[in-house]
Amino acid sequence: MRLLVCITFTLVASCLSGNYKYEELLSPTGKYTVYATVDRTDKSAADYADVVIHLMDNQKQLIQSVNSHVVDFNKWTLEWKENNDTLILKNSDLGDKIYFIEENNLKELE
Repeated sequence: MRLLVCITFTLVASCLSGNYKYEELLSPTGKYTVYATVDRTDKSAADYADVVIHLMDNQKQLIQSVNSHVVDFNKWTLEWKENNDTLILKNSDLGDKIYFIEENNLKELE
């Protein structure tokens, strides 16, 4: 039992340490690619543990980075809506956040 607790603690600690980059996702129209990052190393940073979404054009040039203010301490996923360039950030804490692209910028649907 003691060994199981030690292994579990080690796995959780290793998952929470270090920066994280989510896989790149190509939009359904092929015009954009997004990925998300999480800063897990600099606790003094304003975006520490926040999910930051990065929007790139079809040439993989960064257009914009947006702090979602969703923290990485809860479960989250990033996905495109099936038929258009609408992005959904699903998270277990705040619910879904929906972003659309207007003039090459991510805008949160409020």
